[in-house]
Amino acid sequence: MQSDTTQQQDVTPVLVLHDSDNVAIARRMITQGTALGGSIVAKSAVPAGHKVSVKSIKSGEPILAVRQIIGFATKDIEPGFHVHLQNMALGEFDKDYAFGAIYRDVRRVARRSRTARLPS
Repeated sequence: MQSDTTQQQDVTPVLVLHDSDNVAIARRMITQGTALGGSIVAKSAVPAGHKVSVKSIKSGEPILAVRQIIGFATKDIEPGFHVHLQNMALGEFDKDYAFGAIYRDVRRVARRSRTARLPS
């Protein structure tokens, strides 16, 4: 059995929630120099649960997580930098309240006939 430390090292240190996102979530504490995937290397320490840039973000551009604007860059942010209060701020923007717009209907199965297998 692997130790917790070995298991943590085997897991990708960041989680990108959508292809259009320009930040990822740190799955654990990331130290400067940690490989984040592809050619991206952490240029600063990033606490677990915080955001790290995975694409270049210019000053004034929106910061996207799960395809949602979570703030705006207050200065240019290169890939690998911690994204937090030191380089982002809230701002005004047009909001789309189309809740559930990407919802996909799935086949509903009566509770009494549910099984562990996926429906065909």
